Amino acid sequence: MDYRSPADDFEVLQSTTSLDDVAAMQMQFQMNVDDEELLVGSSYEHESVLKGSNGRADGDLFRRSNARKSELAADADMNPGQNNLSWSPEDEAVEEMHPEEARWFYRERGDKDRHWTAFIGYDSLRIECKYRELQLGDGGVISEHNVETISARGDLFEVDVVSKKCFPIYWAAEAVDIMRGTWFLDGTWQPLDATYADLVEAEHMRRFYQQTVQADRTTHCKGKKPVIHHLQLTEFHIDWNSPFEVFMFSDNRSSKLMRSVTSSLGFSKYGVRLHRGFCEEARPDDKLPEITHLMFVVHGIGQKMDTNRIIKSCKTFRQSINKQMNENFGHILRNHQRAECLPVEWRSSLKLDDGVVESVTLHKVRGLRELMNSTVMDVMYYDSPLYRSELVHGLQRELNRLYDMFCLRHPYFEASGGKVSIVAHSLGAVITYDIITGWNPVCLYDQYVNETLDECIIDLAEEKRGLYYELERARKRVKELEAILVSDSGPTLKFKLDNLFLLGSPLPVFLALRGMQPRDGNTLKDILPSSICKRIFNIYHPFDPVAYRMEPLLLKHYESIHPVTIHKADVTSRTPYEDLKTELIQSTKISERDKVYATTSPSGESTSGGNAPVGLSRKYQQASYASTFADLVWSKWGGSHKATKFNEELKALHKMVSSDDDTRSSTSAKYHNIDPTDLEYRIDYVLREGSLESQYISAITSHASYWASPDVSLFILTHLFPEDTQTEPKYMSKDSNGAAAHA
Repeated sequence: MDYRSPADDFEVLQSTTSLDDVAAMQMQFQMNVDDEELLVGSSYEHESVLKGSNGRADGDLFRRSNARKSELAADADMNPGQNNLSWSPEDEAVEEMHPEEARWFYRERGDKDRHWTAFIGYDSLRIECKYRELQLGDGGVISEHNVETISARGDLFEVDVVSKKCFPIYWAAEAVDIMRGTWFLDGTWQPLDATYADLVEAEHMRRFYQQTVQADRTTHCKGKKPVIHHLQLTEFHIDWNSPFEVFMFSDNRSSKLMRSVTSSLGFSKYGVRLHRGFCEEARPDDKLPEITHLMFVVHGIGQKMDTNRIIKSCKTFRQSINKQMNENFGHILRNHQRAECLPVEWRSSLKLDDGVVESVTLHKVRGLRELMNSTVMDVMYYDSPLYRSELVHGLQRELNRLYDMFCLRHPYFEASGGKVSIVAHSLGAVITYDIITGWNPVCLYDQYVNETLDECIIDLAEEKRGLYYELERARKRVKELEAILVSDSGPTLKFKLDNLFLLGSPLPVFLALRGMQPRDGNTLKDILPSSICKRIFNIYHPFDPVAYRMEPLLLKHYESIHPVTIHKADVTSRTPYEDLKTELIQSTKISERDKVYATTSPSGESTSGGNAPVGLSRKYQQASYASTFADLVWSKWGGSHKATKFNEELKALHKMVSSDDDTRSSTSAKYHNIDPTDLEYRIDYVLREGSLESQYISAITSHASYWASPDVSLFILTHLFPEDTQTEPKYMSKDSNGAAAHA
């Protein structure tokens, strides 16, 4: 497929516009945009423009007059010795519409409001150039032969000008409609339907071409302006009061009644003003930065139930990422950097059991059973030695396919040091981990066999031990051959992984079931070596029933250390994560260890001979005393202690618990310094609980809540651009929707 450059577009402009227009456009393309404020949105309903249509003589005339004044100023700078003629808005004549005045729009499927969203200026100019090229080449008739598409919307979509469709590049989805806007409704700046807009434009040019406001000035200085031209269409009619004052009136019964009532009361006609040309001219520097960090978004279970779920989730995630980018990382955008995410849909293309499970499914409560088959069955498939490799290879092929396609369309990415991260959810996190580490259940089976044989050699007769040693040599040779094959096959993924973000992941419990246990001396390389991936993050909601902690799987004492709490996105002052203090967990469970410490006397001597855990403060020990209060009460009513002894213990317990105000609250966290045996960096990160959040409701919804969470988006961006994390005030884009509009 051919790709178009801005130079190609200028060849079209030279054949469809005047030489002055082409020169002006070339000057705009050669502008240095480093000092310009970068526009990343597509919502152009700015207050100043609206004032132009409501508070000034005419919004269109105001826009065109400013453009003409800029041209005259440029001519004056280039030719200082010449006398430049003065110019006023009344001298503006009706001309052919320039490429920057038209604006192209797209409309998402399922939009109940049928709202059209504007392409950013750079995309709109390229589409308009292609549209004019096709019209010029075929005598005004657009042909479908040999038409290349235009990449748009952050290089995630392609636009077919002939079919007026916009379709995604990297995932399968239905194409959305696009439309060329030339006439727009006042206030909303939504485009008039192209069919009617073409008729209005043709009539406007036929009647007012090369006319000015001065030429149509009438002697009526007071009262309403007369209608100088009228166009009747099927559902409405158009009235011209001047070349730059055009109104549309609906011809349905309700609108006619409203006009008659307002007319009888002395008000002007009830209609909608139309503007020729969009409220902001399309500019070539109105474009998104190049992609410098690519994120692959991998789904977990349940994709079979809703094939497009990961596409919708990735769209939500992209919008959240772009919003946080605009609000907190504006300097990144100004430095021409941008993060983009692509959905990785690996489940729907797999055949697996060819419908065998479906055929053995019972018919009673069919809906519930189908739900289980579409969700939980994915875990069973992955645990099956028959289907596991198919799932692994399916995700691996899709990741490599998307990366190859991306690099083909962005050849600069690898050369400029582009980085790649993976955001994996649920079961997708487990499969991704096994792909990048190369883990295979055969290795676990081989280890089990070796351990079993080592145990059996003790009971073997002397004459059979020779067979065992021969078998041991054969196994070593097989391992050597396997290592050679693996080294020749190369890496499983075609890209170097920078970060691995796990969302609501059950990976820790999978590793535990594979035999991994916390041991002294364990480091992060025991989970994921830095040569494979620089950093791994385990992000989870506290009520997510699928998520598990990773750090206690390495070092046992992390069981008593609270995971790092993720900052709220709406908080302006945030402490860097590397500067956060370690926080201890206060467990409410009554363990045997707590009972031992509960019998410790106030003087510090233990009646059971136990010792307090190393690193735990006095307050933490006192909190464990309070956990045995229920045991003491039960013991009293159970008759195992005398009432006098119970009263003495109760008084002692009350004295220990109430000795300090901080102990009395017992919900506040304690801090301690990390000893040298701790991990190089933290892995577990937990979202904050909502103040009114229900545990049971959140247990159902939390597993799918990560995509829309601004806290998760801000956390990921903070670690994608760690060297550029800003301390300056928030950057606010002109577009309140930010770059999210491009997707």
